[in-house]
Amino acid sequence: AALAAARRGWDDPALLRALGELNCAEAVDVLKKHALEDADENVRAGAVDGLAKMKSGAGIDAVAKIFADSKSPALRLAAVRALGAYSPEEYRPVLKVFYEQEENTEALNAALKRFDENRDDVALVTPVLSRGVDVTARQMAVLLCRKYKIKEAVAPLIQIVQNKGNDEKLRIYAASALRE
Repeated sequence: AALAAARRGWDDPALLRALGELNCAEAVDVLKKHALEDADENVRAGAVDGLAKMKSGAGIDAVAKIFADSKSPALRLAAVRALGAYSPEEYRPVLKVFYEQEENTEALNAALKRFDENRDDVALVTPVLSRGVDVTARQMAVLLCRKYKIKEAVAPLIQIVQNKGNDEKLRIYAASALRE
């Protein structure tokens, strides 16, 4: 019934989230359509959440497209959160671009937090160290580099410490990461 209602155009974000639990090809098509084409940002975010609930991983192409193309911080954040539901082989290319280019502080901080909870390939966060993004995001990236002893982070950490224009707390975190 939920699938039939969504197919008819009932744009309820909660319904679209629930569709993901069906984990069938028809649900994927409906969710992708709403995620990519609906005019309502809340409906699109609900569809992205539904795609994340699909066990098949079939919706990563739509989630990646939303992440890459959307100017909406809420949709980009929903896409980043959804990526946590996919396997590393599926999400790594998308997250690499995200950490290299994301400008939305809320989305970046949420992704870094989620990363610490769920991922073992932390070297992806090193681009955040060298970017002119929010200091909180850079601090979080430094702490992840320290926690996981990321070798690729040594050069950017040294640059952070040496640049007296950087936030003092950030410089202290970076120095601490280099000592450990």
